[in-house]
Amino acid sequence: MSSNKNIATVSEKGVVKAKKAGVVTIRAKEPFTRKTSKIKLKIKEQHIPVTGIWWKSKITSMEVGEKIKLNAQIEPWNATNKKIIYSSSDKTKVSIDTNGGVLTALRPTEYVEVRATSVDGKYRATYQLKITKSKGYLTKQSLDKLNLTNVTKLMIVAHPDDETLWGGSHLIDSNYLVVCMSNGWYKKRSSDFERVMSQTGDPHIILDYPDVRRDWVTDGKYGYEMDLYSTCKNAMQEDIEFLLNYKKWDEVVTHNPNGEYGKFHHQQVSNMVTAAFKKTLVGKSKLYYFGRYYNKGEENPGDKISEGNLQIKERLINEYQPTAKGAIDAFGHMIPYENWVLAEDWK
Repeated sequence: MSSNKNIATVSEKGVVKAKKAGVVTIRAKEPFTRKTSKIKLKIKEQHIPVTGIWWKSKITSMEVGEKIKLNAQIEPWNATNKKIIYSSSDKTKVSIDTNGGVLTALRPTEYVEVRATSVDGKYRATYQLKITKSKGYLTKQSLDKLNLTNVTKLMIVAHPDDETLWGGSHLIDSNYLVVCMSNGWYKKRSSDFERVMSQTGDPHIILDYPDVRRDWVTDGKYGYEMDLYSTCKNAMQEDIEFLLNYKKWDEVVTHNPNGEYGKFHHQQVSNMVTAAFKKTLVGKSKLYYFGRYYNKGEENPGDKISEGNLQIKERLINEYQPTAKGAIDAFGHMIPYENWVLAEDWK
C-alpha cells in the first residue's frame, strides 16, 4: 500500500511505480500472520539534461537608455534545470538584471556581445548589439548647475588629460568651463579628470561618448572600433553646438585641425567645434586651437610657459598616471609649450 498514490503506486506483486518527486511510505502485510512492514522512499525527479541554448529573438540595435527583455531558450523544453545566466562582454556598455534578464543600453558603441549561458551544461548563445545615441547629453539644467556666470572661456577636448597636456598652464592662469567628450564611463580616467579639475578649480563636465580603441581580432590582427561615426556623431555635434550657444563666450579653444600629433578623435572634435563656431559665433567670439605639434628633436619656435606653471602642470599631468604614461612618454617634450593659435591664423 502507498501512502500517496500521486507520488508512487504499488502493485499486488510489490512492484513500485514512481509517479513524481516526493516522499512516500510503502507498507506490506503478510496475509497469514498479518505482520506488517514499511519502507520510506524518496522519489527524485528524473534529470533531463540541457542539450543547447538559443535566442528566441534578437534585438541587435538599441538607443542609449532603452531596455529590452532577453529571451534565450533552453533545449529540450522539458530540461530539468532551465536556469539561464545573462551577461555581456562589457559592463560599461550594458547593464543586465541577472534575475529578470532585462538589459539596459548604457552608452554608444558599435559592438557589445550579449551572452546567455545555461547553468546545466554551460551551453552559451551570443549575439552582437549596437547602441546608438541620437540626441546629446547636455541640457540647460545640467549647465545651469555649474554656475557659469563669471566663466567666459570654454575648452572642449576629446579625452581626459588632453586639457592638461595641451592647455594646463592656461587653466592655472584663468577660469574655463572644461568639457571632455569621452570616457565618462571609464571609472579610472573619469576620476582622474575630476581630481585634476578640482585642483585647477575649473568647472567641468565629462561625457560618455566612446573612444577609439583596439577591440576585436580579425584575421589575427586587431581592428579599430570607429563607433564615433555610426553611433553618436550627430549627438556629439548637438552637444557641442549647445555648449557654444549656451552663453556668450569670449574665447573657445579646442584641438587643432591636425589633431596635434594626428590623433583621430582630436581631429574629429576639432572639426565639430570649428563647424559649430562658424555656424553661430564668427565675429562674436574667438576660436583658438592648441599649439602646433613638433616631434622630439625638432626645434620648437614657440615660447615656454613660466617655470612656476610648468612645475604645477607636471604635477597635474602625473595625476593621470599610469593610464596616461604612454602619452606622457611620447609627448612629454611638448609639456613646456602652449602656443595656441587663432583659428583664422591656422595654416
